[in-house]
Amino acid sequence: MSVTAFNQPVVKLPNDATPQGAEAKASTSGAAAPAAGAASKGPSFSGPQSQSGPVFAAPQPMAQGDAARGAAPASYGGPPPRPVAQKPDPIYSKRSHDQLAQQLLDNFQSFKDPSNPSFITPQGLKDKAQMPLTGYSSKDQDTRLAREILKRPDLLKALDRDGRTGALDAQLTRQNIYDVIRSDNPLKFKDDAQLAKDMLNNFNQLKGNFWNKDIKFADLDAKAQRPLTGDPYRDQLTQLAREVNNRSNLRQQMDNTASPDYDGRISRQALKKLSR
Repeated sequence: MSVTAFNQPVVKLPNDATPQGAEAKASTSGAAAPAAGAASKGPSFSGPQSQSGPVFAAPQPMAQGDAARGAAPASYGGPPPRPVAQKPDPIYSKRSHDQLAQQLLDNFQSFKDPSNPSFITPQGLKDKAQMPLTGYSSKDQDTRLAREILKRPDLLKALDRDGRTGALDAQLTRQNIYDVIRSDNPLKFKDDAQLAKDMLNNFNQLKGNFWNKDIKFADLDAKAQRPLTGDPYRDQLTQLAREVNNRSNLRQQMDNTASPDYDGRISRQALKKLSR
């Protein structure tokens, strides 16, 4: 948009300024052009971006002759920058969650927090992702890796999750990352709400006895200890019980929501609340 200043003088441009007719034509064609690209899926980070819209400064004074002719103030910055579509990384976008986690573990030293080198923080990954690419693969690999991990929030949460409690603590330790890589549970990348929903969808099968109203911890533990058999549905319930048991914080929430605290039971109502 442009802001027309009335009854104010304007300072004339230098002799090499764009002629008024050509400037108007460029402004018209620029306004008709659509924004380039569609928004990419997921957070993506790129180098520092310029402002996405016009910036209005104080009105420039107009020369009396120009004011009398009704001349519009000259534009100094050209049209505002258009958003650039985020393209998938040709290499890193094709790697699995486990492969990205292994690369992060292998390059742990490059990502470790300066104030506490025993872990990596999500903010540290963001800072690395915002670094501009240099064109040298050896220097850019960490930046590209950080960008790809941040595009996959389920992976980032799994790496951030404490191996003992399942809580997100913004501290990605070597052990956290290793636990994700070595786990063969296909549910390891699901968040707590998704696991609660899976429990709700399989409530009758998990509660065991037909007459039981709730899922007892004893029944959940028994399913978690079963060996995998190759039966997809049976093994899915086994893996679900194992993953919930690996997250003591989530298990405690299931126990103490919509029922007496620490009664060793998980109600259907609790799972409905936790799956929202």
